[in-house]
Amino acid sequence: MKKIKLFISMIFLFILWISLVSATSSSSWYNTPIMDWSITFKAELKDWKVYTSWTKYNKNEGFKYYKVIRSQTVSNPIYPDNWYIKYSTNLDYLNYVDEKVPVWTSYYRVCAITTEKNRYCSNVVKIINNSQNVIFKVGPKRVDCTWSFPQKCLIVNWKYFYDIIVWFAYEEWYNYKIEVKKELLCNPAIVNDCPQDAGIYKYSLVKIIYKEKDTPKVCTMEYAPVCWLPPMPKCPEGVVCKLSMPKEKTYSNKCMLEAAWAKFLHKWECKDTIKPIWWDKDEHGCYVSAWYTWCSAKNKCIRPWEEKCKKEEIKIPKNCTSWYDWCNTCSVKDGKLWACTKRYCLRQGNPKCLKFEEKVKPVEVTDKLMKKADLLVDRFIKKLETKYKKDTDRERVLKIIIKKLDDYKEKKPSAEYLIDYINKKFREKILDYQNAIDDIENILNQY
Repeated sequence: MKKIKLFISMIFLFILWISLVSATSSSSWYNTPIMDWSITFKAELKDWKVYTSWTKYNKNEGFKYYKVIRSQTVSNPIYPDNWYIKYSTNLDYLNYVDEKVPVWTSYYRVCAITTEKNRYCSNVVKIINNSQNVIFKVGPKRVDCTWSFPQKCLIVNWKYFYDIIVWFAYEEWYNYKIEVKKELLCNPAIVNDCPQDAGIYKYSLVKIIYKEKDTPKVCTMEYAPVCWLPPMPKCPEGVVCKLSMPKEKTYSNKCMLEAAWAKFLHKWECKDTIKPIWWDKDEHGCYVSAWYTWCSAKNKCIRPWEEKCKKEEIKIPKNCTSWYDWCNTCSVKDGKLWACTKRYCLRQGNPKCLKFEEKVKPVEVTDKLMKKADLLVDRFIKKLETKYKKDTDRERVLKIIIKKLDDYKEKKPSAEYLIDYINKKFREKILDYQNAIDDIENILNQY
């Protein structure tokens, strides 16, 4: 690991030392991709998995492997511009199940790679994964609640539920366990795609697992005090709203507490000095049942409505000139907010930079520079092959370095083409390792 870090440092110093003047396009080591309609590709979303299948490659060229490609940003993905999620050297391998389907839209296709470096690619299938089934436990009565206006809320999984469950004919004084389809109505990753004053999910009833009559409790007048909290308020998902947090209250005994549909905290009266008698501590030792959470900024357990935990400072890139915190737009100077608009927003999101300083034009990689880069790469490959005996280990290390160098392009845009040239060399080496593995498998298959 130390040698890898040392090599990356050498690359960065090498890049900083060189001045570049104009751009060159990085050429692929494959031939131009060919759209092959004889390879019929199908993909279907089922049970939050994508089941793919395709017809067999039937050209005269030597077959090397299939590459199943998935992209969320490119509607016409091509290998290796878009990385694969599965590859196989078996010509008769004609289906694959993607069990890690990302949320929202994905584009799938398969490409057959030949020994002549041709890419025969199938049709593209668009998959939209915007829903999932969840289990809700619903309480026996509605309660008064306020979000943007006063209303009656269900108690779902011990929290106020402000949305509507379509097709759910709720009856009070019954306890329910139901399966609900939770459907995303917009793409939160796109600015202004979701409304700021409404939920971003639609809930529809799939089935009622059970419906039980809530039996009235007959409680004695015994005084065995317990402390409790009413159900926690909860804003619709994707929306930020100001809610008054519930206050602890003492009940004469546990039976009276359960009759009030309340959350048990601890025995005895509610006092700040009394710690809850409960065993559900989290990894930091915070009592979860008493609504304590860990605050790393203060290095202790807190209740959010009693004291605020200082938010972690968001780092703004130095070359950012306009910053959007999902609510207001700010001008930026030397990585610090300078002047901001003043809007009140009801929804949280991920802040991001809207505008960066004008990009430095990358510079040409000269022949002299290529020779120095080749020498540096060759030295590293020799050290790598000396340390790691397996091609799979070498391939893994090279992928780590490629990713780190790609990340460095944002910090040093003038060196973009030099980094592309070095990464191209590393990717060619990865292909050599993969081809070596394929050759070994082909030999073993003969026996």
